[in-house]
Amino acid sequence: MKRHNSFLIIILFLLSNILSAQSLLNGYGFGGVPSNSAASIMGMGGNSISPTFQLGTSVNNPATWMRLKYTRLNISYINDQSMFSSFEGMNGQTLLGIGQMIVPIKEKYSFGLGLMPYRNQSISITGKESTFIAFGDTISTKKSLNSYGGINSFYFGFGLSPNPAHSVGAKLHLLFGSTRQSIKNNVEGVMSYSNGRYNYSGLLVDLYYSSNFESSINFSGMIQYALNPLSYVSKIYHPFDDTNQSGYHDSEIYSMDFPYQSDVGSAVEGQADNIHSPFQYQIGVDWNVKENIAISGEYLLWKEKGDLSNLSFVLPLNDYVIQRDEFSIGIVRFTPNLLAPKFLDKFQLRSGFHSINYQLSSGNTPINDISFSFGFGFKFKATMNQIDIAYRTGKREYNESLGSENYQQLMAEFTLGDIWFVKRRSR
Repeated sequence: MKRHNSFLIIILFLLSNILSAQSLLNGYGFGGVPSNSAASIMGMGGNSISPTFQLGTSVNNPATWMRLKYTRLNISYINDQSMFSSFEGMNGQTLLGIGQMIVPIKEKYSFGLGLMPYRNQSISITGKESTFIAFGDTISTKKSLNSYGGINSFYFGFGLSPNPAHSVGAKLHLLFGSTRQSIKNNVEGVMSYSNGRYNYSGLLVDLYYSSNFESSINFSGMIQYALNPLSYVSKIYHPFDDTNQSGYHDSEIYSMDFPYQSDVGSAVEGQADNIHSPFQYQIGVDWNVKENIAISGEYLLWKEKGDLSNLSFVLPLNDYVIQRDEFSIGIVRFTPNLLAPKFLDKFQLRSGFHSINYQLSSGNTPINDISFSFGFGFKFKATMNQIDIAYRTGKREYNESLGSENYQQLMAEFTLGDIWFVKRRSR
């Protein structure tokens, strides 16, 4: 593994451009935090525990779910694009944001479950071509690293309102996923590969609070910690020359890849525990300035408590995010809880500002991220089905050698409503 890390240092030293599949953030530690998974949250800039979806409700805060009038089933998609100042070209992808079902019960209880991305590790790094003289010939080489995959969260949440003014909730996140990494060395057109695969597992707990005072100002809070810190099981495969340029270590029956599969041993397996143990707290304040119009502000502090010395596998940028500070503020115009006859009353309007500061374990220059966003939602049908659209644009500032990254994100979310756990009148 030490040889792999030394090889990466050489790549980064020769780095001339970064062809990031999504963002350079995906190369730090366990990858970048995916963009806000719900359009109603992105449209507000980043507020995730204060009400953003409907009046009094956030899809991310189970302490507010019981305020919904109907069961909600929602799914979102995001298109994420970025451009580096040092690279002329746009990189991007379309991802599933969140799939979630929320069930309110008699305005006192709620439960829900969902699936969402937790970390994105897809990134490609390419070094510039270099030459050297060997035995009188000029040899050209080019090195690169590709990483694909990431970590997902399957979660179960519930909420409880012991009295009308206070409610609490919790989520249990089951983390799972895998990453494939490939280091490539191109020597005069012959590709040499060194491949590895990492499978992750872990368990996180979120605790939530939300107030519902008879006043214009209310509060929200959240704490997250690792019940079972993230661990990984790895497989490191023997390096090979890809003679037929298939990208795989083929059998000798079909190719002349060197060495033959029969001449090398099986993959070297390894594992490590407590490689990622996050601690996070978040506070939010929302102020109803007028009927159905609210301003929300939130602060989030995230810290890495895991044992980073256990990380022996290849990291694309040989660095980790050990702390993240976020601040966001947004304004929203909600639709009424019941459908109004006026067509304009079916629309929700959102806009916000979001600032993030990433501290790195190396002590290098922090990464600063500032973005602005806006969006809208549209309600229809008796159960208040909803379509939400959000757009976000921002800029990340790295150190001098990496420059800056401009990005834009477009998210669409569709929510269906239904009536569950409602006592029906007898005929």
